[in-house]
Amino acid sequence: MKFYYSIIILLHILILNISADNKVNLIVQSEPDYPPFCIVDEKGNAAGFSVDLFRAAAEIMGYEVEFQVGSWNEIKNNLAEGKIDALPLVGRSPEREKIYDFTVPYHKLNGAVFVRKNSKKIIKYEDLDGAAILVMKGDNADEYTSRTFKNATIVRTDTFESAFNQLSKGNGDAVIAQKLMGQELLKLLELKGITTLNIPLEGFAQDFSFAVKKGDSELLAHLNEGLVLLNSNGTYEKLYKKWFYRQLPEMNFNDIVKVFLPVILAIVILIFVFAVIYLEIRVKNRTKSLRAEVAERKKAEQEIKQQLEERGILLREVHHRIKNNFTIIESFINLSSRNHENHEVKKALEVTSSRVSSMRVLYEKLLLDDTYKEISVEDYVKPLITEIITFFASDKDISLITKIDDILLDTKSMFYIGIILNEIVTNSMKYAFPEKNIGTIEIQIEYEGNQFLKIKVKDDGVGLTNSTTELKTGFGTTIIEMLCKQMNGHYHIQNNNGVENIIELSI
Repeated sequence: MKFYYSIIILLHILILNISADNKVNLIVQSEPDYPPFCIVDEKGNAAGFSVDLFRAAAEIMGYEVEFQVGSWNEIKNNLAEGKIDALPLVGRSPEREKIYDFTVPYHKLNGAVFVRKNSKKIIKYEDLDGAAILVMKGDNADEYTSRTFKNATIVRTDTFESAFNQLSKGNGDAVIAQKLMGQELLKLLELKGITTLNIPLEGFAQDFSFAVKKGDSELLAHLNEGLVLLNSNGTYEKLYKKWFYRQLPEMNFNDIVKVFLPVILAIVILIFVFAVIYLEIRVKNRTKSLRAEVAERKKAEQEIKQQLEERGILLREVHHRIKNNFTIIESFINLSSRNHENHEVKKALEVTSSRVSSMRVLYEKLLLDDTYKEISVEDYVKPLITEIITFFASDKDISLITKIDDILLDTKSMFYIGIILNEIVTNSMKYAFPEKNIGTIEIQIEYEGNQFLKIKVKDDGVGLTNSTTELKTGFGTTIIEMLCKQMNGHYHIQNNNGVENIIELSI
């Protein structure tokens, strides 16, 4: 396989050399303060992971790139008006898909809420609706906040640097931004009075891609091909390590004290005990022996520490690759679905995408959980169902009502339940609202004791009709019944002012 990729790359380089005299010059603009993706270096030139990645993808396809730096609101308008050729870092959203064309995503980020450390105004998610929220003008955080928090006062700034500086001076209640970028920018600005809240922002996970002018299919195809080549020849991995591995957090003094103080105290006590017992017998010899023992312990501790750091880096790399693979698979399925004209094929691809999404949400929940053994049912189910509804309801207003007991389940059971709910909710989105733009899906999960779990999923759609017989006989129903049987459970579907699904499981 490596030989095959090498032949492709050599042929590609030969073609580029033949057409070197006909290189096309691209004008690309980037932001100054979106670390580590888009920044400026000491000389004022564009730099960062996204800048380097775009430059490498363009050059391997035979383009010459001229980078310019400007505020986000300015450069996004320049691309929309055709004054430049591309942007290296754009979060994909329904609003922006009407203006730009996007490559396949190369990175995924989650949003976060930043507040002053002494602030008590925002404690939970609901507190954001009615707060004064700072965002960068035109950023995906601006679009998300405008969509989600109708009662909030939105304060728009030209840059996130300005937003964080205003927050630190007491203006506004919070900043909403992508988590990694915000944390890196706070380090650069040395703003230690701002912290990140542990509040999940549903629907603010963002796929980042290159963006080109709407309709520039030739450049879009070349940049997609460039990204594939960079993945195959190892350039993407090198750039990722260059810009992200150096962001590993350093231990501060308090962390060092917490880690090493118990060890130091244990050694001191050990030395004291041996000194008291053997002081009169072998003072000199025992002192020499203890010194050797301490030195050996320190050496062993250093080796263990180094091994733990190496394993930590390896684990981060594995998580990164798995998340990227989920994102790429999901993106290619969605891209194929949008571009396919056959309605049945599109439906099959959409269902496949939602199943991949279910697995991705479970994996991300496992990754964020320190135990890796049990998962909160509510924390897993709500984001999963929200993603499915958002995926299918592009032109519908479907409300989600949940009543979920506070339950922890093992990962295997949670995986099965996730697949079952994915199939049921997918069926509701496909069949329940054929002529309605407004509807409701209600999910109840109750623990009834004796290791018995009852799940009820109901919609207020058209119900079971002749045109929805697939709800009882389709492949999805077969999957549900098979998984229920494996969990010693039962599945029943009936009409009740819509379709009502009842699942009873032994856990």
